Amino acid sequence: MLLSRRWIYSECKDLIVFATYTVVLFSILVQGLSLERVARRLYKPSATIWPTGN
Repeated sequence: MLLSRRWIYSECKDLIVFATYTVVLFSILVQGLSLERVARRLYKPSATIWPTGN
C-alpha cells in the first residue's frame, strides 16, 4: 500500500523492494539451515526410555 503512493520515487521504490526480497531470502536461508539442528536437539533419541530389567 505504501509503494502505491505517487510521492515515492521509482528509485526509492526499487530499493525498498530489493531490500524486502533480500531480507526475506536471508531469513528463509538461515531458518532452513538451522532447522535440522533444532529438530535434532528436540527429537534426539533417549536410551533411558525403556528399562532393561537388569
